[in-house]
Amino acid sequence: MKQRFKRFARSVRDALPGGPRGSLRARVERLERELDECRRDSRRAAELLDLVEERLTPRSEADRA
Repeated sequence: MKQRFKRFARSVRDALPGGPRGSLRARVERLERELDECRRDSRRAAELLDLVEERLTPRSEADRA
């Protein structure tokens, strides 16, 4: 019975926003959002690099026809 109560108390504590795992979860979620933002920025930079390379690379005669 005592173990069951401890498990219940732990699950309630972990579900609360201010619990020890609640702050960790919030931090992980924030880091995941930042990571998604970095991935979007990297994708945009790669697309811009592709455009610049396409414009600055000289074309061959076959490509012009």
